[in-house]
Amino acid sequence: LTAGDPREIVDANVVRADLTSSSAYGAAVYSDEYLQMSNMTVSSSMATGYDVYGGGVAADNGMNTTNLTVVGTVANAVHYIEGGAIYEDSYSSSINLVIDQTTATVTGADSGIEGGAIYPYHLALDGGLVTRTTATASGDGSYIQGYRRVKMSHASITGTKSWPNVARADNLILVG
Repeated sequence: LTAGDPREIVDANVVRADLTSSSAYGAAVYSDEYLQMSNMTVSSSMATGYDVYGGGVAADNGMNTTNLTVVGTVANAVHYIEGGAIYEDSYSSSINLVIDQTTATVTGADSGIEGGAIYPYHLALDGGLVTRTTATASGDGSYIQGYRRVKMSHASITGTKSWPNVARADNLILVG
């Protein structure tokens, strides 16, 4: 998708999948090939399903975007959401990406949200803004993950030994 100035607008898209087993992918834009978009606005999109992958935009094989705005996106799922606004599953790059007013909601038990606004597999981002994102997981055992925690530990042992009058120096100090 490429458009000149003024911006091309994709507006008011709704995708509804079966809530017992089906997934919804990108209510406004879905691509199973490499996706390229320039000067685009995706507005007022809603994706609903058992699982949702990108409430507004889903790119299964990466994407390259310049001046993309995704605004007013809603993702509702029973089980799982990856990216309330954008889902990308390969190497991607974005210049001047704006995501605004995203709502991601899961309602089932043991459900989860990964990336309330965007779920990037590998994203190089040059300039952007993510604002007003709401993620809600209400079922028993549900979770919201916007980043991964890493368990780390660190130990340090330092020993110092000093020898006076070595090789005409006042002291020789060994630190290890």
